[in-house]
Amino acid sequence: MSFAAAPRRPVDVFADLIVDTPAGRIAVTGDGSGLEIAADRLGTIRKAARPMLGGRSHRASRTPGLLSVLHASGVRVRVRVRSREIARTGDPARPGLLSRILGLPGVEVRPLALLTTLVSPRSR
Repeated sequence: MSFAAAPRRPVDVFADLIVDTPAGRIAVTGDGSGLEIAADRLGTIRKAARPMLGGRSHRASRTPGLLSVLHASGVRVRVRVRSREIARTGDPARPGLLSRILGLPGVEVRPLALLTTLVSPRSR
């Protein structure tokens, strides 16, 4: 049995938004075909994403649905902590073993940037 890929319907995303959450401040910027989600601390990103993606056991089942919507609309997403890009989705993304271990299939997690962010005392 073979499945056809969902038709792509490009969407232009323009945003310039700052969100104050209980976890901290998150900036969302859209430049047309991509979104950038940025925070000063990794914990802010983690706590803000948890209600949508759930814990590690649920992420593996919820992430593909979200990624299929993003792929069908042609939207790339980059996640940044301060100046470091720690994860991305979309055409240039290359998911790997770390993505699967973290329960984020289809998301490229950048190990060196993530490790540097984890050990930085300002980003916890």
